[in-house]
This record gives sequence, C-alpha cells and structure tokens, in this order.
Amino acid sequence: MTDMLEEDALERRGDTSGHARRWRVVAGTAKVLAGASLWGLSGTVTKILMDRTGTDAVWLTDVKMLLGSAVFFCCAAAATPDRLRGAARALARPAELVRVLLMCVMAYLVLNASYFANVTVTNAATATVMQSLGAPMTLEVICVRERRLPFASEALCFVLAVAGTYLMATGGNPTTLVMPAAGLVLGLLTAMGQASESLLTEGYVRRWGSLVVNAVGFLVAGVLLLPVARPWVPGPTLAYQPLDWALLAFSVLVGTFGAGALFMAGLHRVGPVRTTLLSTSEQLTSAVSSVVLTSTTFSPAELLGFVLITVMVVITA
Repeated sequence: MTDMLEEDALERRGDTSGHARRWRVVAGTAKVLAGASLWGLSGTVTKILMDRTGTDAVWLTDVKMLLGSAVFFCCAAAATPDRLRGAARALARPAELVRVLLMCVMAYLVLNASYFANVTVTNAATATVMQSLGAPMTLEVICVRERRLPFASEALCFVLAVAGTYLMATGGNPTTLVMPAAGLVLGLLTAMGQASESLLTEGYVRRWGSLVVNAVGFLVAGVLLLPVARPWVPGPTLAYQPLDWALLAFSVLVGTFGAGALFMAGLHRVGPVRTTLLSTSEQLTSAVSSVVLTSTTFSPAELLGFVLITVMVVITA
C-alpha cells in the first residue's frame, strides 16, 4: 500500500524523470506478477477447501467477495479517502451508476462466480487457462470498435485459442468430450469476465484507484449474489477445524484482496499490453500448485492445449 501511495505522489507532482518511469515499470511489473501468481494459487487453495468441506462454490464465492470488499473499503478509507468520496459522489449520478453496475456484474460477478464454479467442475489449472481466452475476446471487441479486420497476429491468436480449447475439451479425440460440458461453458463465461475486466475497469482505476474500484466491484457483485448464495446460512459441511478456516482466510486475504489489489495496481502502472504478457504467470502457478498440492494429472493433449493458449496470450501482448 505504501508503494501505491508513493507512486500516486509521483503522478501528482508530475515527475516524469527516467528514475520515476523506471520505478513505475519495475513496481508495476512486480505487482502484476505477484497478483497473477496469487490468483492462480488461490484457485488451487479454494479447490482444496471445497474438496475438504464440500462447501458450495457459489456460497464460498459470495463470502469471499463480501469479506474482500470489507477489507478493500477499510484500506481505501485509510489510504485514499479523497478517492473514496469522489467515487461516492460519482455514483450518485444515475448514468454513472448504470455504467459501474455493468462493470461490477461483468468484471467481478461473472468472472469470480464462473471461475470458482469451474474450479469445482474441473480443476484450478484448467479454469485458469480457460480464463485466458479473454485475451482473444478482448481483441475481437477492439476490432469491432475500430471497424477493422484482425491483423495477422490477431488472427493467429484466434486460431491458437480455438485449437487449444479443442485439445483441452476433447483430448485430441473429436468423438469424446474430456472436459465436462459445464466446465467448457463456465470457462467461456470466465473468459468473458476476464475480457470485461480488461476493457471496463482501467478507466475507473485511473480515476478512483485500485482499492476503491475493487471495494465497489466486490461489494456490488456480492450483494447481487446474496439471494442465490445466502451466506448468512452457514455451509452445512464447513468443519470447525483450524485448517479449514486458515484456507478460507488465505482465499479471502491473499486470493481476493492481495491478488486483486496488486493486479489492478500493476495494470494501471504498466498498461494492458505488458499486463497481459505478465499474467501468464497465473497459469504456471495454477498448474504447478494443482500438480503439487492436489495431485492433478493432465494428458499430453491437454498439456499441448495449455501451451497453445499460453502462446496465444504472449502473442496477444
């Protein structure tokens, strides 16, 4: 948090020296890498928690978002109260409120709910790789906005994305579906959420800062999920064991608050292109942690699909 405030101070002073620019790039790079890695690890930890306790993914997602929002609001009130008040004034305008609600639904509710549901249906590594399909979706939106055909590199990204998804879904055999159909649908929803995060949040992060944007985003998403999740009803199989509560605390404080704050702050510092490239660390962390912590195995075709989609993300950046 101190680093964020120091960088904001440099911006307000208009410091454009080489040292300041290098500091922004180095700090932003480190934050994106850390945030993406923590998100990938959080998926594996959440998978372990759900397998241990049988806790419903929707219930757990809502609890994570509401608790994470509370932490973000506390930090925003302490570190950036002016931005928090500015956001409150902006949300009093109906047109702004509608735009923010759309951002919260797509970039927070759809992204988080579908991702953790897919972790349950498949595994953390597969859910994370499917999320990366948000990159070609983002390119498609940009092409439509600019009223142009995709460049050669962009067309290659679409081909790699389709090929990688095909291998992950079928294992290379077109007559079988290795990935559950629900996993494929949830993965595509997660990718839509990822694309929305890239397209809809950057402007708000510049205006309000990552702490405020995450606070509002997780709060709105958590409230909208209340009728379905009913978090006031305790998970019936959530055991009162220290390890279970430690895993839940890790998922909220590290996977929701830590990953969200670092990733958003890094996105603001280094821009969406470099962020897309650096976020491939998320897939590596998720895959390694899934193999090490949950003994997940992948077929050669699935691994090739992982590689193709990772290459696609690098080309996209």
